[in-house]
Amino acid sequence: MTLQARTFQARIASHPALDATAELLSRAERCLWAEVAKGRKPGDCKSEFLKRFGITARQFNALMVNVKGKTESLREISKTRLRDLDGRIKATMRTIKKLETRMPTNPEKRQKAKFTLHQKKRRHALLRDRKTAIRAERKRAAPSLCFGSAKLFNAQHHLEANGFADHEAWLEAWRADRASQFFCLGSKDETSGNQTCTASVDEDGTIALRLRLPDVIWRELGTPKHLAIGLIRFGYGHEVIVAAIKAHADGRGEALSWRFVKDAKGWRVFVSTFQPLDDTAIDFANGCLAVDMNAGFLAVAFVDAAGNLKGRLTVPMLIQHRRTDQVEATIGDAVARIVAVAKKHGVPVAIEDLDFEAKKTRLREECSPGMARMLSAFVHKAFRAMLERRAARDGVAVVAVNPAYTSLQGRVRFMDRYGLSVHHAAALTIGRRAMNYSERLPASLSVPVGDISAAARRDVSRVALARPDRIGRRHVRDAWAKVDGSWRAALRGLRSASRLKTAGPSGVRAAQVVPTPDRSLGDDAAFLQETASSLRAHDGAIPSPESPAKLFGGRGCAITISDDQLCAAC
Repeated sequence: MTLQARTFQARIASHPALDATAELLSRAERCLWAEVAKGRKPGDCKSEFLKRFGITARQFNALMVNVKGKTESLREISKTRLRDLDGRIKATMRTIKKLETRMPTNPEKRQKAKFTLHQKKRRHALLRDRKTAIRAERKRAAPSLCFGSAKLFNAQHHLEANGFADHEAWLEAWRADRASQFFCLGSKDETSGNQTCTASVDEDGTIALRLRLPDVIWRELGTPKHLAIGLIRFGYGHEVIVAAIKAHADGRGEALSWRFVKDAKGWRVFVSTFQPLDDTAIDFANGCLAVDMNAGFLAVAFVDAAGNLKGRLTVPMLIQHRRTDQVEATIGDAVARIVAVAKKHGVPVAIEDLDFEAKKTRLREECSPGMARMLSAFVHKAFRAMLERRAARDGVAVVAVNPAYTSLQGRVRFMDRYGLSVHHAAALTIGRRAMNYSERLPASLSVPVGDISAAARRDVSRVALARPDRIGRRHVRDAWAKVDGSWRAALRGLRSASRLKTAGPSGVRAAQVVPTPDRSLGDDAAFLQETASSLRAHDGAIPSPESPAKLFGGRGCAITISDDQLCAAC
């Protein structure tokens, strides 16, 4: 049994007491942050703040949790920034050394290279200064933080460009933004999971809140000590919150923490709770759903228990040039489709265990502008986190495998055999690796390259690579590493319009390009034979008698299903 934190939101009616409470608690939080920055511990300020601001002990505890959370978050961000700067500094230093050792002799090119070298040295110094500043800030009791956002603070210097008539208009927006929310800390030992904001369920299923106001607020406004907020219905997750509230009547409830936030439309309330989830066992009895993430789409392959391809699915996931909320919505839609198919067939989801953080730090120095844009927009970390959370709620297991040479193996072993794109062939490799199937090299390394533009321009559809010998008891991926070196050399040969004549890595002969008649295997719309019995078993796998049409509802093994078909099936 695991507990998953979940947060839901709903609109509530405005009330002057909410505005006054937000202004008071926000001011108290900023003062507490200032005390922590002076070196005091938050707990030592409790008695002083209860008298100074007229708040309850639980309201102060919520402020303390907010301050601690922001401090820890900023310190973790500074760690990430230091790692990022270390990668940038090393990449810039490598570029500087390369420029110094490869200085051109041509006067014009030499002058240009000197200018580039000078700018790289300036950037290197700038990055080192940033690193020094972050290290100095980490030694402080509290990191630097601008309440109200630095963006809005800097807007006062460009009033007209940011839509403000004068400084008074900006100051009003600044104060409103700094007093736009407050937090009510929950505990599973308290009534309905929260002493400050107590929730109850009415007979019609709506939720009513009873908010404890600070003493100074209800006395100034002449209102009761508790503010009643009723008729709340969450558009999403209402049943989860109702179940969490009712669970406290049985003495088994979890904490419910409420956050009130004011925006341009009014007040919203966010509630966070821990939902118990059963642990999901990994079972490949029905196969698995393997996912290969690419720029703009997900290539999904359905692999049966014998390791054979049963179907494929292409899920669009366009995220470049989109806002953060649009990216999150796009990823959520793609994750929902994948989990729905996996849940329908009772199979786990297999993905690659990727980490692009180190690679992204070297984009400026080592990648072309196009490649840098593509990698910077690669959101595998967010996709994996969302997939794991959604799969856990729906009882679907997620398996992350080593991503080494999945695309190369898919191209060599499965792309031609099944008539797949290289992306779906890579997904098939991911699924087979998750189920611990063989990854041994085929007898002949004749690699299809019809989907590569450099090969298509030269009317080349296949590349023949030498098969390296496996040495002793070493893992088969050591042999794949040699094939990868030969493959990269072949790609360079295709791009330079000449065959490689020098030897490749140890034990690997030069690659040979083989011209063949017009044929391209890079089309994602290709279909296989109508029946699974015609599919050839490979590496000892046993063909499944089940028709591929029963899996995704399509006409053959390599199929694409629409959203309507998916919804109807699930």
